[in-house]
Amino acid sequence: MPIPLTSYARREILLYGGIPLLITAAVAVFFWPHWYVALGPAVITAWAFSFFRDPNRRVPQGKNLLLAPADGRITHVETLESAPPELGCPGPALRISIFLSVFNCHLNRAPCAGRIDRIVYKPGQYVNALRGDSAVLNEQNIIVLTADAVGRPVLVRQVSGAIARRIVCAVKEGDHLETGQRFGMIKFGSRTDLVIPADVAVELGVKIGDRVKAGLTVLGRFAGGEA
Repeated sequence: MPIPLTSYARREILLYGGIPLLITAAVAVFFWPHWYVALGPAVITAWAFSFFRDPNRRVPQGKNLLLAPADGRITHVETLESAPPELGCPGPALRISIFLSVFNCHLNRAPCAGRIDRIVYKPGQYVNALRGDSAVLNEQNIIVLTADAVGRPVLVRQVSGAIARRIVCAVKEGDHLETGQRFGMIKFGSRTDLVIPADVAVELGVKIGDRVKAGLTVLGRFAGGEA
């Protein structure tokens, strides 16, 4: 069964997938029997369709679960001395950062169920998303929701990278998200942060270097939340 493509990137799918596909066919016909000269545009076509894939995932059930908001590799699991002001909770906070390469699926999903209280877009630079300061310097979109399980704020930050040039956020303030629900994407290499107040007990199940999948990998559990 073919994997569907995201509806968040119709223009890019046409530009990076559809056009190279036509070029591949034309080159293969024109240079036949030396069809292998069409491998270049064919590779671009395959990459584009892979990048904009939207795989169906069976989201784990449990109101206290905290799921990965993005596909990729965990680069930071740390306690910040001062939480981002958008979180609305002064003091320390837990931050989990996920780096998305150009080969990862770039859809973002809600880490837990909750109501969106605030969305803040910030223009910025496009430094390498592996850098720790990219969360401060780069273009970003911040979503703060109140987690149903604990009644406390959880922040998800979509961060552009050296290649990324567009952040998609398909939700608005006041919306309610279910755990694992799609809410947007970052186009090309990027980073997604998850920030939680340090006084919210979370039993972590991942570490730096782990590979995770949005809406599928359990990052941890809210301690004391409903099972």
